[in-house]
Amino acid sequence: MDYTIWLMEGLSSQRYIISGIHDLFENIQIVFLKNSNIAVIVVASHCQKRNEILSQANVALIEPDD
Repeated sequence: MDYTIWLMEGLSSQRYIISGIHDLFENIQIVFLKNSNIAVIVVASHCQKRNEILSQANVALIEPDD
């Protein structure tokens, strides 16, 4: 089973939240879900090309300006 989390522009610390999600899920997988095939896919979007944010996500999207 896969879970998808989408973080849109407007979150002031988008990059740190993405990093925290990856770290948290990795620790949960190690401790509680050792033999499972669960994956978390993080999608991040922003209206500007913000590589420091978008490069942290599994999927990066550019939002429209309007």
